[in-house]
Amino acid sequence: MSSIKKTKSAGIITLLKEYVLMTLGMCIYSFGWIGCVLPAKSTSGAASGLAIVISTALENYAGIDIKIGTIVLFINVVLLIAAGFILGWNFGIKTIYCILVLSLSMNVWQGIIPADDFLHIDRLLSMIVGGVITGFGTALTLMQGGSAGGTDIMAMIINKFRSISYGRVIFVLDLLIIASSLTVGFTIDAAIYGYIMTLVFGYTVDIILAGNKQSSQVFIISPEYREITRLLNSELGRGVTLLEAEGGYTHNQTKMIMVVCNNRETPKVMKFVEPRLVEFVNRMLSQLTSDFHPMQESDLERLLDSESSQLYVISVDGESVGMLTLCHYYAPTGCKAWVEDVVVDSAYRGLGLGRRLIEHALSQAQELSPCSVMLTSRPSRIEANQLYQKVGFEPRQTNVYRYKIK
Repeated sequence: MSSIKKTKSAGIITLLKEYVLMTLGMCIYSFGWIGCVLPAKSTSGAASGLAIVISTALENYAGIDIKIGTIVLFINVVLLIAAGFILGWNFGIKTIYCILVLSLSMNVWQGIIPADDFLHIDRLLSMIVGGVITGFGTALTLMQGGSAGGTDIMAMIINKFRSISYGRVIFVLDLLIIASSLTVGFTIDAAIYGYIMTLVFGYTVDIILAGNKQSSQVFIISPEYREITRLLNSELGRGVTLLEAEGGYTHNQTKMIMVVCNNRETPKVMKFVEPRLVEFVNRMLSQLTSDFHPMQESDLERLLDSESSQLYVISVDGESVGMLTLCHYYAPTGCKAWVEDVVVDSAYRGLGLGRRLIEHALSQAQELSPCSVMLTSRPSRIEANQLYQKVGFEPRQTNVYRYKIK
């Protein structure tokens, strides 16, 4: 019973979140029209653009002043009724809700925002900003399953009788709406600005929606694959695929986890791996030096999030057995890179893993070229010093000083 209650509660919260975001999206969308497009004395596509054309015509030819939001509501009501008879009464509640919020918010913004040049910027720039703002608001609404109606409904009606692509119908309708503005007193430059805004609007929506849908394919090799799989299933709600993998050195069979997730979920996936990574790093540091402070998860997060530091880990049969950190910074004398904390597990030394780590770090440092790559190594680490010289490092006669800040 408790699990059913939790599921219902989670569903209510999700639904509430969707409606809050749709409300925010429509308010942002309406602000773009009233705050940017209207002061620029121009228009664009969609029902909002048609509403501006109708409002201008009524004011110029009949002396009637009707708010944009009211006209938008009227247009959508007519389209909804027509579509209901033609397509059937299957429109979602979310679409009707978004239409009501859009109309109300447009009237509210029109009553608050000054009718003159509100942003005090160039007309073209105002239309470009309007395209970005309206595009963002639309994308935010679409991601929650909502729609502002307008030309979307008209496109569905046309597709009932003609086999024309949805995107082409929307594009042609927007062109006709903008062109119609020339018949009610808008200048040619206003129409051109409207076409530019349409392009900016479409590009903004595509960029945001594409970013939202982009996914990552994450591969995880770990001897604790069963526990990681359980966590991904139960806590993240993601299905995983277990692939057969073979170790390159020992040719032992092991399992590799493959999980596909949204880009924004990738850090959550790595959270299930990081605690084991912290344990590994501390184990490696204990073999590197006795004078070290154990890393915490927060320390590792800072390291992984840093743009100037990269942690490289080498594995054998799915088990992490060595690591290296490459750091870089810029100084007046040029780019500097440091190789830090090179260590291979004592049980796997002599297999050339340290050399592979160093060579990989140097290949990554090539992207910083020109750059000097430096490292330090105690004289007592004879094998390590020999390795560094074999791969091309040259000993440098200098004094190294250290100042500890506690």
